[in-house]
Amino acid sequence: MSAALAWVPIDEAAYALWRDESVAGYAEGKVEAGNWPAEGALARAEAEFASLLPHGAQTPQHHIGRLVREDGQSIATAWLRVAPEHEGAGAQILAYLYDFVIDPPWRGQGLGLAAMAAVEAWARGLGAQRLSLHVFAHNTAACRLYAKAGFVTTNLNMSKALLG
Repeated sequence: MSAALAWVPIDEAAYALWRDESVAGYAEGKVEAGNWPAEGALARAEAEFASLLPHGAQTPQHHIGRLVREDGQSIATAWLRVAPEHEGAGAQILAYLYDFVIDPPWRGQGLGLAAMAAVEAWARGLGAQRLSLHVFAHNTAACRLYAKAGFVTTNLNMSKALLG
């Protein structure tokens, strides 16, 4: 299987499908992590997406694309925001990976590191000097992939349920 991967901007039809799946996945992740109650989680996720992507796939500084193999097979979707880290002199251009999903049929085939390398190349091509992301701690497969790809933990939130 070829490891040569390219990013193609998402079209409006694919954007609508991706958005629905991504919103639902984000809501589920927040519930599983214990951040949100199940009731109302989908509405909260919808509100966050509406805030972050007020113009959909055309929102300035946001880039949503499909990861495509040389043979034209689309295997993943990613969402990057590329912008200065802060105002003023010395600000680096930061790419923030909001969403990265390898499509289910392609999981477990050793594409993760090649896909992350393609994300990094895409971010560099957009002018980014650094790539950051958030991952739910319960998503151990993603945590392993990001560690193998060279990401390091920069912040760590911890929580404990206080029952009784």
